[in-house]
Amino acid sequence: MKAIRVIREIRGWAMLGSTIRGQDAAVGQSSPGCYDDGRAAFGRPAVSSGVVLMRRSFLAVWHCLAISCLLFSARSLDAATIKGRVVDSSGEPVAGAEVRIWQKFVGPDRRSTDRQAVFDGGEVLHANAEGRFVSPDMADSGSWSTMIVAEAEGLLAGRSGWLRIPKDVAAVQAPDITLKRLRIVTGQVLDRRGRPVDGATVFNSGDGHERVETTSKGGGKFRLAGVAEGGVFLFAEKPGYRFTGVRLAEDQAEAALTLTSVDEPAEPLATLPPLLSPEDEYALARQVLDPWLERLAKSGTHQQKINGFQTLIEINGLEAFRRLDWLADFDQQSRDRFCSSAIRSVISHHNRISQDELRKMIDSG
Repeated sequence: MKAIRVIREIRGWAMLGSTIRGQDAAVGQSSPGCYDDGRAAFGRPAVSSGVVLMRRSFLAVWHCLAISCLLFSARSLDAATIKGRVVDSSGEPVAGAEVRIWQKFVGPDRRSTDRQAVFDGGEVLHANAEGRFVSPDMADSGSWSTMIVAEAEGLLAGRSGWLRIPKDVAAVQAPDITLKRLRIVTGQVLDRRGRPVDGATVFNSGDGHERVETTSKGGGKFRLAGVAEGGVFLFAEKPGYRFTGVRLAEDQAEAALTLTSVDEPAEPLATLPPLLSPEDEYALARQVLDPWLERLAKSGTHQQKINGFQTLIEINGLEAFRRLDWLADFDQQSRDRFCSSAIRSVISHHNRISQDELRKMIDSG
């Protein structure tokens, strides 16, 4: 009698064409067998335990519960382990941090599936005293991506983003997972006359994974826990008052927020001056674009030349007009259309060129 079992790898897919050797631990005999659909056949009618070796670098440990029933637990010898480190924002290791690993698989139908990895019945790894962690063997390399999520008490959870696992790599070194420390911010909410405002909602949102809030009381005072370190925003609101907010510095732990009544005129707002003058902005754009445009002129595709020339027209119509020779391989209708666009751009920015240059362009166009 033969015991037949379909051999599957970690995602449940049949291992087609695998060559298998069965070593009977009880009687010392082996029974090779394989099928194209992943089934394995063993000729011994009574086997207590043993090891099955598969040519595709898979190791399966099995136990026979009955003559025709084999249970396999398979892992890939080509699988990858994930190594990494959990640190705080200053680069110090976070000992004992909990690490969870998520996997994204792409099946034969090209659909992706996300699931959390399980290690010996658990889902959590723990960083050692140096903040380092090493996962057990994961699924087949080259067929999946992984994301590492780490968290620790008193810190904001961090994650790596999806990492592609290279093919035929036994171990993957993940980038450091940085956890921001959480702080308590205290302060007071006042109105424009300096009087305390009780009952105002003080909150931080957008700088962490979730909104944290508290309420001012006892003379407008508040205590807000769970605010991430670094530069963050703190907001306050209350019916009858205008919404307000302040930016906290990296190490700031105290703040005062001033609410303006809806009956009072709002403080005027002003736009900050630009960091660069228009001339400096244009010069910086030319430094970036000129090498790219030169490459397009020499070896760019037809569509790349169109996109590059349109970009140049938007930035400097005069320069585009001067470089119409780039379009030598275009038909006359296309050249005329780009020429007209360049002239319109120059006219809309006529303060950049002299009247004589503008007149020459219009005459030639």
